[in-house]
Amino acid sequence: MIVRKLGDKKPKVLIFQGSPRDKDSCAGMISKTHKIVEHMTSKWSPFINFQIIDLAVNQSKQPIIQPCKGCVSTAGGYHCHFPCSCYFKGDKKKPDLMHDLDIYQLLQECDAFIIISPIHWFSLTSQVKSFLDRLVCVNQTLAVDDAKN
Repeated sequence: MIVRKLGDKKPKVLIFQGSPRDKDSCAGMISKTHKIVEHMTSKWSPFINFQIIDLAVNQSKQPIIQPCKGCVSTAGGYHCHFPCSCYFKGDKKKPDLMHDLDIYQLLQECDAFIIISPIHWFSLTSQVKSFLDRLVCVNQTLAVDDAKN
């Protein structure tokens, strides 16, 4: 666990921008979610170190978050590991945003993270849902480790 003392450097905050749109996908208009992220970072950057991870669907720019395979439901969760071991960095057949951008490591090193998402059909976007599904390994690993002790 990384603990910061008061007076240390600016806190490191990850922002996950969950809109599937980018500026080139819908009549050249930037999404409201992107506008919120831009506003936040412009106002708070003097006080906070932001790193933005854009979950927009654009295969030419970055890989997508591959789906959770549900290992947590196999053998009491002992097949589910942190970080997720179903995919790996640099896989040419199934590139995975979580590993290619080292998101698991970034989450361990940050002081906080923010998810900003539009609501599609009464829920978060599928990109944010995939992101949250892939974080099940965090909880399951802790539960399995506790069971061993």
